[in-house]
Amino acid sequence: MMNIPLSKIPIMALREVVLFPKGIIPLLVGRELTIRAIGRAVSYHNRKIFMVTQRDPVAWDIRSRSELFEIGTVAKILEIVEAPQPNALRVLFEGLYRARFIPHGSSDPKHGLRKITSLANVYPFEERSYPVSEQRISEFLSALNAYILKSEKPAPKIIERIINKDITFSQASPGILADTVLQYLRIDYQKKQELLESAGGVERMDAVYELLQDNS
Repeated sequence: MMNIPLSKIPIMALREVVLFPKGIIPLLVGRELTIRAIGRAVSYHNRKIFMVTQRDPVAWDIRSRSELFEIGTVAKILEIVEAPQPNALRVLFEGLYRARFIPHGSSDPKHGLRKITSLANVYPFEERSYPVSEQRISEFLSALNAYILKSEKPAPKIIERIINKDITFSQASPGILADTVLQYLRIDYQKKQELLESAGGVERMDAVYELLQDNS
């Protein structure tokens, strides 16, 4: 993890979507500020962009820091294609790591709020974790399999590969397993945001395990 902040990384506000490290998501992008941020990320920031969820999912314009959650994910832009809709793009993102941000901009003297511009300093959000037993990993995968079997929709390929053990996870990295699965769970975005903000890898894995059991 980086020890110094990334300066002036572009910001992209998300509506009812939370991106996790290791997650890969396609999004339809239409807001002008977002399209400009993506262009800036590609041209000047090695395709890196800070993706953070907005508190009000119906808000179109974000004018202050208070309208965004503090913790988001630094992502890499993998692919950009023009969408069939006018003035829109289809963009594929890959989550890299959790981050906390301090936006660039000036304070609003009337409301004391920090105005949002298209850039922010981003600080890695350090993770706390410790190894778990192989049995706990096995129990987690069994719960994931039961959840998928009950689901009416086909599992994403990465989840199938996890269940089939084509992708394996170190007992020392329970948070990575939790994040990878969390990206594809069909749960409320506010619950996902809550778990994104959890610095404990084992705690996240346990929380996801409970969610899998409750919904299978």
